[in-house]
Amino acid sequence: MTGRLDLLERSGGTRPLAGRRVLVTRARAQAGELVTRLRELGAEPVLCPVIEIAPPENTGPL
Repeated sequence: MTGRLDLLERSGGTRPLAGRRVLVTRARAQAGELVTRLRELGAEPVLCPVIEIAPPENTGPL
């Protein structure tokens, strides 16, 4: 997140996303940091992964 303004600092330390639900569609294994940050900003993250990353069943064709 380099180069982005810190929303929490810009809001004067308040929770700018308080009372908001945010749909997180990242794979469950990748969503942790985003979910944590959203909670810090006051949001209620709703996890709804639209993909699942898994190894292939058959690596023969690879």
